[in-house]
Amino acid sequence: MGLKIRRKKALFIILGVVAVLFVLNLFHVFNIFSCNPFANQAQVRFYDEIEPVNEEDSVRLRELLYGKPLHYDSPSCGFGEDVSVSFGGDTFMPARDGDDIVENNGKYLTLTKAENEEFHEILEKYGVTFPCV
Repeated sequence: MGLKIRRKKALFIILGVVAVLFVLNLFHVFNIFSCNPFANQAQVRFYDEIEPVNEEDSVRLRELLYGKPLHYDSPSCGFGEDVSVSFGGDTFMPARDGDDIVENNGKYLTLTKAENEEFHEILEKYGVTFPCV
C-alpha cells in the first residue's frame, strides 16, 4: 500500500513540474519551444509599413512559427523588429539575408528549406523582400 502512495506522489510531482514549465514557457521566462495558444491575427512590418495579414496567411504563419524548438545562437544574419511578423506582443524576426533562422524573444528557431520558402512567399504578399539588409 505504501508503494502506491509513493508512486501517486511522484506522478503528481512530475505533472506539477511539467505544468510549471509550460506556464513559464508561455510567459517567455523559460522558453523551450515557441508557444502561444492565444496568438491572434498576424501583422507584418517592413520598415515603416505595417500590414495586417489575412486569416488564411495568419493561420499558416502560426503553423510555421509556433511549436518549434528554440535555441541560443549568435548568427550573423541580422535581425530587427523593423522586419518582423507579430502576433499581438509576440514578435518573430526573420534573418534579413534570407537564411532559415528566425529570432523570437532572444532565442532562435530554424525552418526547413521548404518552410522558409513558403514563409518568404507569404511575407512577399505583404511587401517584404529578401534579402533586405
